[in-house]
Amino acid sequence: TQSPASPAAPEASTVSTAPASSPAEPGKTADAAPGEEPPGKLRPGESVTAVLHNFGRAEYAPGKGESFFVELKNRSGSKLYWGEQLESLVKNHQKGDVVTLTLQNREQFILPGEQKARFRNKWSMESVTNGISVSHDNPDKGQRIQAIPVETFMKVAAQISQGWPEEMKALRMPENVGSHLFIGEDRHPVSAPQNANQVTEITSAAPDKLTPVLGSVDKDTRELNLLLVQSADEHLQGVVRLNGTLYPALATPSADNSQLVINALTDKGLRFAGYGEAVNHDADSTNRPAPELMQFHLKTREEPLFAAVYTPEKQPDALYRNLGFEQSWQQWSNSQKPEDRQEKTLHQDLSHSPGR
Repeated sequence: TQSPASPAAPEASTVSTAPASSPAEPGKTADAAPGEEPPGKLRPGESVTAVLHNFGRAEYAPGKGESFFVELKNRSGSKLYWGEQLESLVKNHQKGDVVTLTLQNREQFILPGEQKARFRNKWSMESVTNGISVSHDNPDKGQRIQAIPVETFMKVAAQISQGWPEEMKALRMPENVGSHLFIGEDRHPVSAPQNANQVTEITSAAPDKLTPVLGSVDKDTRELNLLLVQSADEHLQGVVRLNGTLYPALATPSADNSQLVINALTDKGLRFAGYGEAVNHDADSTNRPAPELMQFHLKTREEPLFAAVYTPEKQPDALYRNLGFEQSWQQWSNSQKPEDRQEKTLHQDLSHSPGR
């Protein structure tokens, strides 16, 4: 797996170098949460609970024609499930939702003119709310809403434009944004709530100093795919590329810090764009990797996107906790053997600064 490059930090040549070890490959159990199995094949009556990662129509198998699929994913891997009935079931859900998929039974039937029996899967799909009732159309029902002042968001956006003037020329910034950006307890966008009592406004000011946190540049085209800097409170913001277009982005850690949820600011308002997870395990080694890589799953992008932490040795410990890393850079560095630290230092000295 290729290591990501970071866009060069403004007015500084020191950014995070390519990691000493390759990140875990998507779907490998090396980066599994302890005791968690990836979604597997279901027998009639069995269920699986995981994140609804993707769905759509595709060729089932060479020469077998198209069918509808859903892709369920957890931290151990992902699996495709096929069936025409699934198309109607996913209409009640959206990507990023936690769902329980049940294979109720398999019906046998024979098409006219054929002798060989065929099978049709009967499915059901239910939302898993984890005790939180989240309605994106009616956010006033059952959840706390965070309101991020657009003034704060735009102040940081201006800092980013000054820091990366060339890259930001391609940014698609909406004209009419409103006064606030609203996100729910699951960190997904919600419409403006009617009940002000359930709204928590972010009152912290935007940082005075531009502090890059994460970045990823395409190794072939050198296009900027992702850039996140510190914003107010625990929020990050920057830009994300979706379908070739660069959008402003707001990124917020989930309540348990297992995911960094990214929302893109579009002409139609804030829209869910995907999520990132810290790479805490290495598929090629039993050693714990340095806390400097995140794997992002973005809408419209089939392959995961890897992003590197800027100057990881300078980032505060709290940031690593918020991003879902099991160790801060300082904790990881202190745990290394002297020869490992020497090898890491040598690697950093020999590596070029990504994105430059």
